[in-house]
Amino acid sequence: MEYNQPDSRWFEVFGIPDFETYKTRYVVKGLFHPYVPTDVTEAFKSVEFMMAYAFYHYPLYDEAASKILRITEMAIKLRCNQLGIPLDFAVSKQGKSLIKKKSLKTLMNDLTTCEPVKQLDWQFNISRSLRNSIMHPDRHSYSGVASKGFIERSVTLFNKLFLPEN
Repeated sequence: MEYNQPDSRWFEVFGIPDFETYKTRYVVKGLFHPYVPTDVTEAFKSVEFMMAYAFYHYPLYDEAASKILRITEMAIKLRCNQLGIPLDFAVSKQGKSLIKKKSLKTLMNDLTTCEPVKQLDWQFNISRSLRNSIMHPDRHSYSGVASKGFIERSVTLFNKLFLPEN
């Protein structure tokens, strides 16, 4: 296998004649407003590159989707920090006080409660469900370009998440 040869699936299955056509159809650009933190926008650049390099190795598109899920978790934690929502909680066990990290689901619930007008719950549920299926696979499979819509919705989620409440 040559690393600089396009993956034949793009030609044979999707009818993509060249990289420029592929890039136009399948690489999602991260267009973010100024309130989206640099940590999120910089991390998204890796997603763009993975999508671009999937032209040469189709499974990289799945890695782009996996990276989006990790960025989503980071973005949720960053937004919680901005809003003063604690990422952990104290637990008393056998007379000792322990600090435990909140689950991602709890942080998502905290955000939807804190900013109900944004209606983030359905997007969070999709992300959490996809995250669980990707991180706990039953078998090896590719979602490939079926992930494109999810990646596009994630860009929208990041923009929505960091919009000021007003």
